[in-house]
Amino acid sequence: MAIKLKDNARVQPLTDLLFDVSVDDNATNYLTADDFAQFDAIMIVGPATLTGTITLATINDPASDETQDASWVTVESPPGTDIAIAADKAIVLTHLPFVAIRLESDGTEGDDRTFRVYGWRTRAK
Repeated sequence: MAIKLKDNARVQPLTDLLFDVSVDDNATNYLTADDFAQFDAIMIVGPATLTGTITLATINDPASDETQDASWVTVESPPGTDIAIAADKAIVLTHLPFVAIRLESDGTEGDDRTFRVYGWRTRAK
């Protein structure tokens, strides 16, 4: 049985963030502002198993090269704690002033890991 919403345009699944170990076992694919800017908030849901500590990384300058690890910055939440996603937990991000986001692992993820991403609007379009 699925939950039925009167107005399901408020919550929409976005492209998943994936640790694809055949591509990069320390960083996921990325989403750009084109993917998430129309939403008031996004939620990222972690899978049940993780090898390393997963942190949120962003690009803040549109001129940055997304293929260079040095372009990505780990996001902190005051007072200086990295924003991390634990196994089988979710985080909600509001005020999204980023050009792009991805997730990074401080360990080598041994298997593919999928993080579900959802966008939320205060008003349906």
